[in-house]
Amino acid sequence: MFAYLGKTFPVCCASDEFPFFPQIISPDGGWSGWDNFSPESIEEVTRRLSYAEHDLGLLSRNAEDRDVLTDAESLKRMARTLREQLQEVRFHETQPTFHLTILCTALASSLGDDDHRAWGLLAHTLPSFLAQARGTLTDMPRLFRDQ
Repeated sequence: MFAYLGKTFPVCCASDEFPFFPQIISPDGGWSGWDNFSPESIEEVTRRLSYAEHDLGLLSRNAEDRDVLTDAESLKRMARTLREQLQEVRFHETQPTFHLTILCTALASSLGDDDHRAWGLLAHTLPSFLAQARGTLTDMPRLFRDQ
């Protein structure tokens, strides 16, 4: 679950700016691309999180060790919270500032990256990220949209 989330949302998972995402540092290091909030990706992520919730629920119900029970319940809660945020709250569809925060976080991180190519890779792929954000923002509040 964590490997998948880290690959799908590398910026959100690598930063503490996004509280609903688990903090995951890629073992590969370096730039792994922009976060993918396309409708297809969100559908796949929420499906996987739902499966993880189910499996963790089974694990916690059958856990004899109190530590296993605590860990399984904590992971289940994290998966449920992220799934609810993506599926029901849908901040990625309604808040343009969310995408701008991803953009700024990634750019700031690239400045301190040991790989000096990070900034160039970001700049090169930024138009596709912005196009995805524009296509994802389908239900913006009028206040944001009109500005």
